[in-house]
Amino acid sequence: MGHDGCVTSGHGTDLERAHHAKNVILARFQQTAWWRGAGVAPVPGGWAVRVNVAEPCDEVPGEVDGVPIEVRVVGDVTAQRQTE
Repeated sequence: MGHDGCVTSGHGTDLERAHHAKNVILARFQQTAWWRGAGVAPVPGGWAVRVNVAEPCDEVPGEVDGVPIEVRVVGDVTAQRQTE
């Protein structure tokens, strides 16, 4: 464990590595038609990157620099008016 309570590896905390992996995924896929978003999420034993896509996609790798990538099909995303 690191001094802040995070699990550490040779390349910083697992959370730092997950954020780096997310940035790699963003740079590579954000402009594709099927892209809907990505975020870092806790998983048993550490962190993962969750990628939301409009339709099933085989292009996203299963991991980046040892960080697991989870792909979730969410369909089309549309903004909705906020109600009071």
